[in-house]
Formats: sequence, structure tokens, C-alpha cells
Amino acid sequence: MKYRTLIQCFGVFKKINENWNYVSDPQDEEYIAKASESVKLLAGDCDDHSILMAAAIKSIGGIPRLVYTNGHIYPELLIGSKKDMEHMGKLIHEKLFAEQSRGRTIHYHKDEEGKIWINLDYTASYPGGKFMGN
Repeated sequence: MKYRTLIQCFGVFKKINENWNYVSDPQDEEYIAKASESVKLLAGDCDDHSILMAAAIKSIGGIPRLVYTNGHIYPELLIGSKKDMEHMGKLIHEKLFAEQSRGRTIHYHKDEEGKIWINLDYTASYPGGKFMGN
């Protein structure tokens, strides 16, 4: 099945996000946890979540990237072409995250090559959920 890996990546997103506990770094100190630390606790701040999500996605064959903006970092997953995004959007809205995404926009970025990357932020309840900030 062409979209098997992407569907599995969405499953990883769902499992991590449903169980993620946001924990701030100590005051005036930046701590970046390894994915092996974060997976044990399922806790940390945005950089810890992003690193864990990217590592988990990469381990099952997905292609992640991390986006840093305005003091926040979040992971994105490579979807591919506009046609691929149409298929994934339909799956998100109708099957995989129907309740969470009902009536909501799927947010994504298009890179300089025209490839589509979907938001997997810890603040989102479905792939492509609203971005936290600009």
C-alpha cells in the first residue's frame, strides 16, 4: 500500500500526543533530552517532543524535519505531492482523526521543491492541526 508508512507515522503521532505531558525546562536553563529519555517519560517541552517525534517517524521509514520559529520548535512529516496531500487529508478527516479534525483545516507547508510537509506539533490533536504561533 502506497501510504502505509504515512499512516503508521500518523499512528505514532497519535500515541505520543495522546500521552505527552508538557514539562518546562528548569528556569534559565535549556535542556534538550535525547529521544531515548523522552520515550521513557513521554514528557518534556517542545524540543523534547519534536526530537522524539522525529526519531520515531524516522525509525519506521517516514521523513521528518524540525521547524524552529518564534522560540518554538515542532516536527513536520513529508507527505509528498499535492495529490498525496489530498489522499492524506481525506484519510485524516474521514477515517484516522475524524472526530478531532471535524470542520477544521489541515495545516501544512510547501517547500521550495513543491513538496508538502504536515504539522505534527504537540499542541495539535490531529496531523495538520493548528500551528502554535507563526
